[in-house]
Amino acid sequence: MLIIDNLTKTFKSKTVLENISLTVRHGEIVSILGRSGSGKSTLLNLIAGFERSDEGSIYLEEKVLSAKEYFVDPSKRSIGFVFQNYALFPHLNVADNIAFSLSRIPKEEKSKRVGELLRLIGLEGYGSKYPDTLSGGEQQRVALARVLAMRPSVILFDEPFSNVDTVLKTSIRDELLAILRSGGSTALFVTHDPHEAMAISDRIAYIDEGKIVQFDTPEMLYHAPANENVAAFFGPINRYEGGFVRVEKCRIDSDGPIRAEVVSSRFMGNTYETQVRFTQKEYDCRFLIYTDRLFTVGEIVRIGY
Repeated sequence: MLIIDNLTKTFKSKTVLENISLTVRHGEIVSILGRSGSGKSTLLNLIAGFERSDEGSIYLEEKVLSAKEYFVDPSKRSIGFVFQNYALFPHLNVADNIAFSLSRIPKEEKSKRVGELLRLIGLEGYGSKYPDTLSGGEQQRVALARVLAMRPSVILFDEPFSNVDTVLKTSIRDELLAILRSGGSTALFVTHDPHEAMAISDRIAYIDEGKIVQFDTPEMLYHAPANENVAAFFGPINRYEGGFVRVEKCRIDSDGPIRAEVVSSRFMGNTYETQVRFTQKEYDCRFLIYTDRLFTVGEIVRIGY
């Protein structure tokens, strides 16, 4: 279990993280989600030991990793880090990259462990290949195997899919997730992509301006967001006086309680996006609604939500 307790970090008088607290259970996959500059990567660096916090503590399996006057070196934390660019050694082949952290074990045992990991990541027969001959997804799996060779208690990922082709991203993500699940690994992913976070996570910590706004399951962040900003980050919303509603819950309905005028309507492949306008207690509302046909600009419709 990884416990982060009231972590605060300041750079040049600017507070990047403020009173961050969260607990990651054994075998759990958690995403740290937020916009660029929200403090996500700084939190990962503090956990890994690449940075020191100003306040707060970090515990792993009941051992103190970081506290006010105590600090464990990154190499002694039992934490693996898969970097954004994978950081494979170009002069070493795949087998040697994976074996890099196994220098203290006998050669025969090392070879056996490398073989096990190559089978786990689906790259048997790739041991003699070099990183520049591999695809992005293959490099990512080798980087993961190198970390798994250490048998870390927690694995950290910093935007691991940002360098992956969009077409291949889903399959590569699913492969990586299957490997982590099969080994019961505990993992933290930093990402700015809400769809990616929902696809891979048991729970998501949404960070905004250095503070955790909500730490919950993907379902709860989507259906019961802590505030309007969280809601909008996970998908389009319609705002009205005193609240908001998700776009997919709005409909054009002849029995709808609200009279509105169509402002625009356009074909978007699997749906039509229709924007309507109405006034609610002197509050000018513009709602986006997914419809099954094209509407005429100026047409009067009834809507409900």
